[in-house]
Parts: sequence; structure tokens; C-alpha cells
Amino acid sequence: MQHGEAEALLKKYQKGNATEEEINCLLHWVQGFDTGNPKSFTVEELEVIKAEMWLYLAKDEVSIEKIRLWPRIIGVAAAVSAIIFGVWYYSPDLIATRKPQVVTQTDIAPGRTGATLTLASGKKIKLTDVVNGEIAKEAGVTISKTNSGQIVYEIKDSGNALNKINELSTARGETYQIRLPDGTSVILNAASSLRYPSSFSKIEKREVILSGEAYFEVAKNKQQPFIVKSKSQEIQVLGTHFNVTAYPEDRNIKTTLLEGSVRIVQRPLSGTKENTGQIYRVLTPGEQSVSTGDEISISDVDIDIAVAWKNNKFMFDSQPISEIMVMLARWYDVQVVYEGKVPKDNFSGTVSRYENISKVLSILERAGGVHFKIQDRKIYVSE
Repeated sequence: MQHGEAEALLKKYQKGNATEEEINCLLHWVQGFDTGNPKSFTVEELEVIKAEMWLYLAKDEVSIEKIRLWPRIIGVAAAVSAIIFGVWYYSPDLIATRKPQVVTQTDIAPGRTGATLTLASGKKIKLTDVVNGEIAKEAGVTISKTNSGQIVYEIKDSGNALNKINELSTARGETYQIRLPDGTSVILNAASSLRYPSSFSKIEKREVILSGEAYFEVAKNKQQPFIVKSKSQEIQVLGTHFNVTAYPEDRNIKTTLLEGSVRIVQRPLSGTKENTGQIYRVLTPGEQSVSTGDEISISDVDIDIAVAWKNNKFMFDSQPISEIMVMLARWYDVQVVYEGKVPKDNFSGTVSRYENISKVLSILERAGGVHFKIQDRKIYVSE
């Protein structure tokens, strides 16, 4: 986003007329500006605006609650000065005067909007390096970058449009949004990739291949089902909103449905004589499927937690520190090293994805039971 556009949105926000989508867009810009700022706003003013926006977006949230493995004891709840970041802390043994002891040599900034687009020809386009507007043409298809940084495909000549395969990929510490040729919107989380045709014309199914995590809002088309393939799983939809987590290193694939209906197809990995057929399950809104490779389990979940990442938040629900650190490692592009035993406590809560990592770690450490040390791009974790 250019400074002029940002300044206009900032003024709109100050008048109370900005939508939640525009506020999210502003947060991306405020966190990432490094080439000066609009003349009408100082850096200090931008920081205040950023804090206000986070309070607005996280107004209904409470954060880190430490859950002991032994019976929980209700203790002192302390609202600390970090409320400016939209964060409250809760801990059974928190003392008001306690201060986080995160040891840091150099802090680590959060991830930001960015991705690489690989065309069918093999040409790679680093999307943070290209200006807004048309960035490529392929056989009747025009690919453009909007003012908000989104990639959009448009069919200019349906007669010549060929279904060439493109790939959008994010590195660790990157996220990106794309609108596919059929109008489907996809947001990629960090360390993820999506392979898709540059045009869905003249094909029976709209098939894409996902590695990593993505949120989909699928354009409705009853004559052309939308298929998401990832590892051993296939999701069949007509038009709906859902989230898929399918990182190569994860044992399970998680699919969370927000709206509509999807059919999960699991291709068994074991290859045993007793288990050679496919498994089918149908999700309804508010449900999450977990595919292990040989079976699918379904449960009701908090969908806000499942899609928190796309809303610029980390949300934890009684999660062990090992799972939390995997999420932080992907977003901040760091290596996690455990010194001694892995801490056993579970954590629940909410924190912004757009704070430096030291602030996120301080929140976790404030709950007790875990300590961190930042050295270069390594995070050392200990009890």
C-alpha cells in the first residue's frame, strides 16, 4: 500500500468510518512500513493508532491463562501495562510485581505480507518486489496485484485461456491472499504453497493442491465442484468457507468448516488388506475433522481459534508449549531449541501476530513455568 492510500485510510479510521477489513489492512501497513511515514502522522502517532486498532480488533478477547497439569487453583488475576497491545494476562500463581525474564540479544520482528508466484513457464515473481497493477499474462489470463497487495486472476480471452499450472508459495514469516480465476479467495499462512490452474475453463473440476495452511472462501459453481488436495486427503465443495492445516511435517490434517458443507475424502496410507477403501465424512459448520491417514475423527470446535491466524492473532486453547512454539517458529522464521525437559504446562489465550517475538514470549513467560532466551534467530526454551 502506498503512503497516500495509507494516509487516507488512517484519516478514515480516525473519523470512525473504517471497516474491520480496512483496519486489518492498516495494521499490515503500520507494522511493515520502513521507508518513512505519511507526513501528517509521526511514528509515535502511528504506534498509538496501532495500539488502538488492536484493542478494537481484540476487544472481546482475554489472554494467556496458564493451566497446570495438577488441579487448577484460582489465584490472582493481573491486568498489566501490556493492555496497550490488546492483551490481558491470567495466571494461577502470577504476582503483580513479577516481570518477564526473557533474555534477548537481538529482537525478532513478526512476519509480514509476502509470497512468490511461480508461473507455468517457471518464471518466479517475488510479489513484494513488484508494483501494483498487471504483473503477468498467460494465454488469455491477466494476473494483477491490487493496491491492497492481493493477487487477482482475470480471464481476458476465454477462447485462448489454457489451464496452465501456477504456484503461490509463502516462506516462513510470510502470508498472502489470492483471488483465483473463478473468484475463490484464498489466504495462505506461513510456509505454505498452493498449486492451481491459471484458468478453470474447459475443465470439469476446479482442483488445487495445498501444502501448509490456508483459508478458503470458495465461489459457488454447482456445475464445477471445487477440490482441495493435501497429502492423503481430498476436500470436495461447491461453495463454502473453510480452513485447512496440512503441513508436511504434521501427522494430521485438520479441516475446519465455517460456512456451507464439505465432504472429506481420506485415502488410507496403510495399504493393508483390511483398509484399502476410501473414507468419507461430511462436515457441518462449526465442526473440525482430523485425518490421520487411516481414519477421520470429527468434533465441534471454536472456529475463531481455527482461523485466528488469518485475523492476525495467535489463539491458544489449552495447548502445550511445544505446539505453540511450532506456530511461532513458522511465523517468526526462527529455530526452537529446548534446553533440558520440555515444559509441561498448557496455555490458553490470545496475542497479536504483529508484535516482536520478545513481547509474545514475555506474555507466555509471565504465566510462569517456562523461560526463553533469544540468540540470533534461535529461541532457547527451558522450564
